[in-house]
Amino acid sequence: SVSESILTKAPKLKQSGYWQRWTSAFFHLTDSRKSWNKVARKYIDIELKKNNYDVIIFSSPPYSFAFLAARLSREVKCPVFLDKRDPWTINPYKIYPTRIHRLLDEKREVKAISEIKYLISAYQSTVDDYGKRIADFESKNVLILPNGYDEEDFDNLNKVNPFKGGKINLGFSGSIYSHLNTPNPIFKAIRELNKEGLDIHFHHVGT
Repeated sequence: SVSESILTKAPKLKQSGYWQRWTSAFFHLTDSRKSWNKVARKYIDIELKKNNYDVIIFSSPPYSFAFLAARLSREVKCPVFLDKRDPWTINPYKIYPTRIHRLLDEKREVKAISEIKYLISAYQSTVDDYGKRIADFESKNVLILPNGYDEEDFDNLNKVNPFKGGKINLGFSGSIYSHLNTPNPIFKAIRELNKEGLDIHFHHVGT
């Protein structure tokens, strides 16, 4: 039954940290790092009094940094950039305990982003989404800087066929979210390939 299935999966979900993230999302809108803004603003004001800066750049997440970036965009003379490494409310990994939580956060997102003039985004889809949801969204002030690598950095490396014998190392850097991107399928595939004589090893750096 469905209830038995949930009970069976509950220990795994508890162990994965899902419920901790759910509880945090329930009580902290937009995120639990909002208190950082007060401390950050204090030190930014100190720095601006001592030195002249060409630009202020916020890296997000935490998503709540957008609120401080929006405020500073109105109050300081130098340009303020928000570098969005991840989508905000359209992020499939961001947990919303209820529909109300999502709606409130969407309103906060639209208000903050509409007040920030300069934006850096790793995803074109994020910029397209803002173009639909935010009136007079200025895409001309947005820089798309995708995640990835520069191929020329690897031009001088010796070309090696990893399937020509020896150990094969697969690396993953980042977070594994048990409710969305469980690694079980790739683990099963590695197990089957190793049964056929390959020597594949999976390395995870992250949480």
